[in-house]
Amino acid sequence: MIGLRSKFVIMLPLLLAGVGLSLFWTSSQAGEEVKIDGVIHVQNGDKPENGIETIQLKELWRAGGEDDEVFFGTIGQVLSDPDGNIYLLDSQLSEVHVYSPEGEFLKTVGGEGDGPGEVRNPSDIFFLPGGKMGIAQQFPGKVIMIDLDGNPAGSFLIGAGDPGEGNFSVLIRGRSTGDEVVLAGIHMTFQGQGVNNQTYFLSRIDSEGKELQRYLSKEYAVNFADFRLDEMGMHFAWGLYDISSDGKLFVAPHRNTYEIQQLNADGKLERIIERKYTSLKRNDKQTHAAELILEGVAQNYRVPVLGISVEDTEPDISSLQLTSNGELWIRTSRGDNDLPEGVLTVYDVFDPKGNYAKQIQLSAPGDASQDGVFLLDGGKVVVVTGILGAFLSQQGVSGGDELTEEEAHPLQVICYTM
Repeated sequence: MIGLRSKFVIMLPLLLAGVGLSLFWTSSQAGEEVKIDGVIHVQNGDKPENGIETIQLKELWRAGGEDDEVFFGTIGQVLSDPDGNIYLLDSQLSEVHVYSPEGEFLKTVGGEGDGPGEVRNPSDIFFLPGGKMGIAQQFPGKVIMIDLDGNPAGSFLIGAGDPGEGNFSVLIRGRSTGDEVVLAGIHMTFQGQGVNNQTYFLSRIDSEGKELQRYLSKEYAVNFADFRLDEMGMHFAWGLYDISSDGKLFVAPHRNTYEIQQLNADGKLERIIERKYTSLKRNDKQTHAAELILEGVAQNYRVPVLGISVEDTEPDISSLQLTSNGELWIRTSRGDNDLPEGVLTVYDVFDPKGNYAKQIQLSAPGDASQDGVFLLDGGKVVVVTGILGAFLSQQGVSGGDELTEEEAHPLQVICYTM
């Protein structure tokens, strides 16, 4: 989720194919390559080289909602396997619902608990070699492995230190690259006077939980004697990264700069892809939504929050995905808001050389600022309705308006094809 999921801060989606109506700009050009301090920068303008393509999504099936026997808590991730089966991570119920390509409910794997193959408060799922799945447990940070039938296949903890001494880790997101995984999370250390020192990390981890390479890190501190949350201070590339088949990392580290960095497996910065972009100034509704999300995050600390600070603009990039042919699909603040009627969301598409090739408009009912949108292999798109309202409800946040009224309607999962 990724998109909307990145707005949740610490709450705790690839290839699209198809044809559509094409609308072209009168002028455009490929990105210009320049070298700055030994690093290649691909500098793109604000218009795509090949214009805009609109694709009408076609519904295949839906599950959940008021008229279905299946109940979903909070859907945190959606994946598809090579056979086209779809896996829905229910972060609230701590289980994974599995559906056939035709929408038949097949089984549930995982489950809440501390035993083999069980998990509490999962934040993400990802496939591993050998027909296995990794489930990222949020706290304490741990990767639980199961096979696709749900049988236990081992686990490993993240970070070092004794939780009893105030040292522990939190996992937010995971992606697999062979036998290793790239995880985003937080290492926490409690000190005197009620201070929680946090190190945000994006790291490559081996199958035993050992950190092999730290790509990004950031320090943040929570003072429980004066408990306040700051949106900019807490910003990190939680869901804004992906990995190529040869182990290269693509990540959008900055909130207010349209920039994607490409790093090799050893952390060396190889290329920066840029696009001319003007940040979207928030209206009152968007500001209120950002405040509610931070209120939801504050519930994890179980201490009354004394103040919340949010930015005047939406984050430039809300989702980043890498396709099997090397394209980058980027969702933005402007691609998720103030769209033409009938457009669900808009993706900026960059070719393997980093050129801003085109925009893709997905046409379907929904609101990408409140619904989850997950892109899957084989030209499928899954929309989870009301995912923001479900998160706020799970966290016990109620604002008495249309954002939190979504909690009264059960989540619905809608599978589309191109």
